[in-house]
Amino acid sequence: MKAINRIYQGILISVHVFFFAAIWCPWIEYGSESYHLPGYIMLVREAGGIVRLTKGEPSLVAAYYIFFIPILVSVLSGIYVLGRFLGKTMRYVYKSIIFFEFLYTVAIVILCPMVPKLWTYLIPLLCLADYIVGQYFEQRNEILREAKERKERDRREKEERK
Repeated sequence: MKAINRIYQGILISVHVFFFAAIWCPWIEYGSESYHLPGYIMLVREAGGIVRLTKGEPSLVAAYYIFFIPILVSVLSGIYVLGRFLGKTMRYVYKSIIFFEFLYTVAIVILCPMVPKLWTYLIPLLCLADYIVGQYFEQRNEILREAKERKERDRREKEERK
């Protein structure tokens, strides 16, 4: 059981390291250039705003505002990974990450034509897998603990009858 939990924790940390590093991969093409999220935000700021840069094109304006969610998830994932390495549980940070991952996934599903790079569809899939596997392991540990307690109680009751 401990080995499975260690494997799960290793995978979880790897996924969150990916979330932390993903903002530095190319997300959007503008002109002939590919930009990572911080670079794109700097380009928008230098141009005087997203509306001025894109001439008000709704899909690019909406995509720009959606990009702040992965940046927030990236920062929270960095905090989560650092906390895990320091031995902290970081439960509230993890729950916040799950919430913002869900929010990003919903935004991507609703606005899917506006996602600029194909690889960015991987993030909602990883978010979903992260949540499902996390719920499985959380419930698995509870079920195993309850089964162990029940077995111990049955053993004591059996001894008392003798």
